[in-house]
Amino acid sequence: MTPLAIFLITVSAVIHAAWNLLSKQSRPTPAFFFLADMVGALCLAPLLWYYRGVLPLIPGSVWGLLVVTGVFQAVYYSSLAAAYRSGALSVVYPLARALPVLMVMGTSLALGRQRSMSFPAMAGMPLVAFGMLLLPKKIFKDWRIQDYLNLPCLFALLAAVGTTGYSLIDDEALRRLRVHLSGSMAVVPVTLIYAALEGVSTSVFLGCGVALGKRKEIGRLLRTSKLSIVATGVAIYLCYVLVLIAMAFVSDISYVVGFRQIGILLGVLAGIWILKEPRYPPKLAGAVLLFIGLFFLATG
Repeated sequence: MTPLAIFLITVSAVIHAAWNLLSKQSRPTPAFFFLADMVGALCLAPLLWYYRGVLPLIPGSVWGLLVVTGVFQAVYYSSLAAAYRSGALSVVYPLARALPVLMVMGTSLALGRQRSMSFPAMAGMPLVAFGMLLLPKKIFKDWRIQDYLNLPCLFALLAAVGTTGYSLIDDEALRRLRVHLSGSMAVVPVTLIYAALEGVSTSVFLGCGVALGKRKEIGRLLRTSKLSIVATGVAIYLCYVLVLIAMAFVSDISYVVGFRQIGILLGVLAGIWILKEPRYPPKLAGAVLLFIGLFFLATG
C-alpha cells in the first residue's frame, strides 16, 4: 500500500471508532440513527441531482436490492443502538465488526468453497472465534454460558446479521450497477450514487420503524442531541468515502479490508480509556486475537 492509502484507511478507522464512541455516549435509539442516517444521506443528495440523468438507467434488479439492503441496514442500526444501551463499547464494537466476517467465511465453507481459501485465511477463522469468546469474559479460567447469554451479545449478533446481509447485497448490487453503467460512468461515481441511494433506503426503513414506535423521541433528540446526530451522520458516510478513495491507491483491495481492522483495537481502547470500562485481561487478549485473525482473513 502507498503511504496515502495507509493514511486514508487509518483516518477512516479512527472516524469509525469515534462515531461508535459518540453514539454509545448518546445512549442511541433507532430514532438517533434514523436522524444520523438522514444527515449522511443529505450530504450525498447533491450527487443524485448532479447525476439525475443516470437514475432512469439503473436496472430494476438493483432497485430491488436497494430495498432489501435498506431493511438489513435498519436491522443493523436498530440492533447496534440496543447493544450500546445495554453493553460496553469495548465488547459490543469488536463483536459487531468481527462476527460478519466469520459469518461470511462460514457460509463459504458451508457451500464447499474451502478450496478457494488460503492457509492464512483458514488459520484466521479460529483466531477470530476464540477472540470473540474471550471478549465478554472477566477471568480466563471461568467459562460460563451466562457470559454470552445476555442482551449485549444478542444485539451484537443481530447487528452482525444486519451487516452480513447488507454487505452481501451491496456487493451484488454494485457488481450489477458497474457492469450496467460501465460504458457511461467511472467506478467511483457509480459507487457514490449507490451509497446515496442506499442512504435513502435505510432512512425510509428506519423511519418506518420509528413511526411504529416512539415518534416523540424525534423531537427530544432534535432538542438535546443535534450535534451528536450531525457528527455521527457525517462520520458514517465520510468513512465510506475515505475507504473508497483509498482503494484507488492499493494493488489489492484485501489490504484495505485487513488494515481497517485496526479500528477494533481503537474501539476497545476508547471504551477502556474514555468510557472507563473494565479492562479485563481476557477482553484485551480477545481484541488482539480478533485483530490478528481478521487481518489474516482479509489478506489471506
